[in-house]
Amino acid sequence: MDIDKLLATLQQAEGEVLHVYKDSLGYDTIGIGHLIKVSERGMYDGGITHEQALEILQADLQPLLTQLSVTFSWFNDLDDVRQRVITEMAFNMGLHGLCQFHNTLKAVEDGRYDDAANGMLASLWASQVKGRASRMAQMMSSGEDPS
Repeated sequence: MDIDKLLATLQQAEGEVLHVYKDSLGYDTIGIGHLIKVSERGMYDGGITHEQALEILQADLQPLLTQLSVTFSWFNDLDDVRQRVITEMAFNMGLHGLCQFHNTLKAVEDGRYDDAANGMLASLWASQVKGRASRMAQMMSSGEDPS
């Protein structure tokens, strides 16, 4: 997977905030979509630098990529673009949230990418992330990155 493209996409989609803020669900967050764990409370009170935000993002991605490979036996067989779509979805809503997309994930596993894209767009998640979901569904359907 092209990690540099994934990092750039996540940075653009998630935004970058160098101080603690509440995300759309009210969770304490910092950097590029980093959900602050209970054990990290107070750790970022003074804010972080851009470089630290990138380091935290990379640290968040490593276990996520491992979880995706373990959870979905077909994940590593996907092309780069579709791996990035699945990874971005998991980063955005967590692995548990992604796993709620039963039909969509089955469509990806079966190589029915248009069905997977339609499933993505028909979700509550798509109404919450709007243009992001449209971009990702197009990538899932076509296997091409519009950027």
